[in-house]
Amino acid sequence: MDFRRIPRTLFVGAVAICASLVASDAAAQAGNQLAARDVATGATADAATYYNAVQGVLKRNCVTCHTENPVSVGGMIAPFALTTFQDARRRASAIAGVVTTGYMPPWGADIQHKGTFKDERYLPAEDKQVLIDWAEAGAPMGDPSEAATATSLATLEGPEALEPTVAPDGRVWLMGMPDMVVGFDEPLVVCEQVQDWQPQVPQRVISGELTEPRWIRGTEINAGPKVHHTVSSLLGVGTPGRGPFVFPEGWGILMVPDQYMSISMHYHKEAGPGTEIVDDTRGGIQFYEDGDRIDHVVETRLQPFTDFVIPAGHPNYEVQNTTHFDEDIYLLSMGPHAHYRGKAVRIELQRPDRRFRETLLSVPDY
Repeated sequence: MDFRRIPRTLFVGAVAICASLVASDAAAQAGNQLAARDVATGATADAATYYNAVQGVLKRNCVTCHTENPVSVGGMIAPFALTTFQDARRRASAIAGVVTTGYMPPWGADIQHKGTFKDERYLPAEDKQVLIDWAEAGAPMGDPSEAATATSLATLEGPEALEPTVAPDGRVWLMGMPDMVVGFDEPLVVCEQVQDWQPQVPQRVISGELTEPRWIRGTEINAGPKVHHTVSSLLGVGTPGRGPFVFPEGWGILMVPDQYMSISMHYHKEAGPGTEIVDDTRGGIQFYEDGDRIDHVVETRLQPFTDFVIPAGHPNYEVQNTTHFDEDIYLLSMGPHAHYRGKAVRIELQRPDRRFRETLLSVPDY
């Protein structure tokens, strides 16, 4: 195993709040009214129908999550399917509403970043308009012979094709079967009176073994109910919807035998009778094969900032936090984190040889 000096790579999790006023636009109005609608298909010849347009939009953008028997993606499960005409038709108005407001698809990065991030979920303007027009036209079915052949949006990418795997205990691992599973010593009880709780919980190896140092190539957090987020030096940062993270080839985290492991959990739920939950969150780890070359050591680093008080009634209170790096790094991933009072987040980079800052990430409507 090669332990020579190699570049460090960081995951950066930022906690920052930069307030901004966000106005919600009213839903777009249909440009033209349909002249007439056929009773059988519910559409005129030139109108967008489920089969000639809407099905393709849903397959490209929605049904990866909104499908029958969905798997948990970091603790998040889509509440309903959109895989059939009947599914989509009964929710046509709701679909138009959430794409108009930007609530769906769940992607907060500003449009200026389009093409920057992996697995981004921007909904093209033309696809959005198809859904709006279709709903306003009464959600016509159209001709089934025009059914879309588009495949759903891929959610997992990595050095090689990954396929979800069901473990013997029934857990679904999106990245495939882990080489090692870590978890709590025993399930954690979040009692009825708890509303918000952030314990640091020791972890142990549930399955698999490690007899010598090995490089981690991918991790996945299989979260339980009411988990707001998790933080672990080995597993990284987990939030609902994140799914697994498989590093690019040659990038990894070093794990040693008998390494002390713990995970910072954050639970958030309603308090009161009948709200107690039992959580058994687990983490999956996949290793590189012996002899694989590692060129970049990955670290997870948080940049928390909590030492501030928002003045009562202040509509747009801004706070800033600065972190300095003394050596060159590769920034592999970053993500802002705030709770309900967070309105907008911006992460900027100030290079020593540049006068102006560059925006690495802007989330205008957190």
